[in-house]
Amino acid sequence: MVWRPIGSSEPGFFWTEFGEPIVGSTFMRVSHTFAQQPNGPALLRMNFIDGYSASYVLYPSTSKRLIEMKVPQPLIDKGIVVWYPALRLGFRTRPHENDNWQVYLEELI
Repeated sequence: MVWRPIGSSEPGFFWTEFGEPIVGSTFMRVSHTFAQQPNGPALLRMNFIDGYSASYVLYPSTSKRLIEMKVPQPLIDKGIVVWYPALRLGFRTRPHENDNWQVYLEELI
């Protein structure tokens, strides 16, 4: 398996969209680094070119996780398969406690 780095980000209250588009469904590997356990989740979102989006909740973990990012069938039927990954801190998380929290995304190619 070959993993392509998507990006690393300190989540914030605004969406951080990564520049490279992804075509179709794929698997993402998510890694977290933190010295103190964050008290809430981050959100990973698929932003589609036609304004649609789908979100996934990412709870902090010390182990790497594999997430299947599936393009919904109604969008495939419309021919919309290009999307951009975006990341943001969850609403319940207190950012002043998470200065060292980083989320790293990779795509299986």
